[in-house]
Amino acid sequence: MKKKLVTIGLFVMLGSMSFAQSKQKQPSQKEVEKMMEDAMKAEGMSKEKVAEMKNAMKQIDKRNTEIKVAGVKVFNVGRDELKIPVKQIGLLKQIPVVQTQLQLNNYFSLLLVECKKNIPVATATQVDQLVASLNENENELAKLPVTLFLNRNIKAAVYAAIKVVQVKNNSPLIQNNSAFVLQQSGYPGKAVPVYKYLLQQYNTADFNNNLAQCYLSLGDKEEAKKYFRFGLAKNSNSSEMHCGLGLIFSEEGNVTEATAHIIESLKNSYSRVAEGLAKKHHVKVKLSDIRVKPPEYFNPQKFKPAQPAGKLEDMPQVEAERVASEERFRAAQRKTEEFNKKYSPFNSETNITPILQLYDRYEGNTPFGRKASYMVNLINEERLNFLINILPNGGYKKKDDEFNKELEDGFKKVQQGSFGNDNMAAEQCVAYVDILNTYLQKTKANYEDFERNALPKIYDYTNQLLYWNAFLFSDTAYQSYFNSEVQGFYDILNGFSQMQKLNGLPDWIYGNCKNYKEALAEIELEEMEAKLGCPINIKLPAAVLGSFKINCRSMELEGGELVKFGFERDFKTGEFSLALGMGLDANTGLFSAGAKGLMFFKFDGDFNPIDMGMKGELGVEAELFIYSMDEKLTGTMGVGSVNVDAVHLGKEINIFNVDATKD
Repeated sequence: MKKKLVTIGLFVMLGSMSFAQSKQKQPSQKEVEKMMEDAMKAEGMSKEKVAEMKNAMKQIDKRNTEIKVAGVKVFNVGRDELKIPVKQIGLLKQIPVVQTQLQLNNYFSLLLVECKKNIPVATATQVDQLVASLNENENELAKLPVTLFLNRNIKAAVYAAIKVVQVKNNSPLIQNNSAFVLQQSGYPGKAVPVYKYLLQQYNTADFNNNLAQCYLSLGDKEEAKKYFRFGLAKNSNSSEMHCGLGLIFSEEGNVTEATAHIIESLKNSYSRVAEGLAKKHHVKVKLSDIRVKPPEYFNPQKFKPAQPAGKLEDMPQVEAERVASEERFRAAQRKTEEFNKKYSPFNSETNITPILQLYDRYEGNTPFGRKASYMVNLINEERLNFLINILPNGGYKKKDDEFNKELEDGFKKVQQGSFGNDNMAAEQCVAYVDILNTYLQKTKANYEDFERNALPKIYDYTNQLLYWNAFLFSDTAYQSYFNSEVQGFYDILNGFSQMQKLNGLPDWIYGNCKNYKEALAEIELEEMEAKLGCPINIKLPAAVLGSFKINCRSMELEGGELVKFGFERDFKTGEFSLALGMGLDANTGLFSAGAKGLMFFKFDGDFNPIDMGMKGELGVEAELFIYSMDEKLTGTMGVGSVNVDAVHLGKEINIFNVDATKD
């Protein structure tokens, strides 16, 4: 009979069912392995062949464990072809009905007689000895036919599938695996009676699926469709049953029904058939349709981009976060470079053969490996489109450009504005900071909106890829890939800073205006002082000098009768002056009046001369104990300026001012 093998999955059969085990004492795993090794050596198997057999069995256990941990189901059975075979009417008519254990035993006895006619005696002897060594261990007996099948020893596998049932004829696990090997070896018609018997005893989704797959291999679409539907009623997430129905509906021309089952099939697992059908019918499978929840390698609590600034005062902290983010990326980059250099094929100290083996696909031809490869391709395609389209499609870049132009236009407008000569820098800074804060608030809102829409996807794509690629690469190759993926992830996070540019104009405004509040406070104090004035002086006798006078702004020493001399100092500016000249005073007790003309020399706080000239003063002073109040008029003619000032109730009033140095 021409074989129509089904090759989507092999391993899950070994662990897909759990039945009561024998109560007799079972040998340990090590004892089982030793018995099998001895039996194989006794039959003259080479060391290489023995090692290959042992490795095959270990791989079965290993894959079962990986699949269970991964939480992803693979197909029991299925087809690689997109076309259902022609209905085998003759074979279908020959399928016997098996309803009792006795009928099942007789059926396998007939199969054994038929099988012995087509198998070498030496092969049968070897299998007999292996079965004898395992006759007390139901699990190992169940695995034996599948192990031989995986080792491509088809005749031995078929013989073992029939033989083990003779040893444990009431074990559903052995019956199931034996039928599975018969089906996979190209004898689905031989497996149908066994599956129907099991289905009668245990009406499970798996048995319905296995029976449907047998009928599908025999070209009986109606029977296959019936049992697929029975199975889905018990397990609606069965990938292989959805795939089977998708194939049937596709061939029948029912594209709508086929599409629904194709997506459901790929959602829970993978097969080349489902992917092929999706391409055939132009079904666009999205990651959201078939994604699984991967481990959180990266999450927003521990790994996130630098946050945006909302006002000028936030900028130093944001800049620090960006520097730390850049350093995180550079550290990942160095780690990648160091790792790749160590394992470079061009490193003369390293054997190139194992290096090349590191980058071989890991179990790439198994169902789970193909599922992982399919998912990686799908994720990479979707991630690339997402990263290309997220900025223009979301309007974030357009908004960012608008906000930057608003900032530049506002800056130019402030530069062209008039602020007068007094306090110009501080008043300009107020305007600069105002437009900068507006820019920061708008870009922060845009940034946070972009972050809400982009970050969850970026985390998911990265976590999905790190998860699925773990099934495609060997350990060292995966470490190289992991380093590269993490480096790229950090690079994407750094790119978020482009959504709020702080270099250029924002940095210039910050550098020149970061202390604008202090400058404003100082100006405000000066204005308050100017408004309040210093109406009250404290006046004390100063021995030979005559008098010492002090108020909130300055102090003054004065002496002499007709010949006057004096010293004045401004507390705020540190400037002081020395004066010498003539004057007259009249004192009536509480009041005094005077006039004087003096030559003065003015210095700054560092004793540098800044002005000189003539000074005339006319005034009245009221005194009470040590307190006094001045009302006076002062005129000065310096080197480059002429000023007439008055003091009224402690406030200085400029009456006339000419300054040649400012014209």
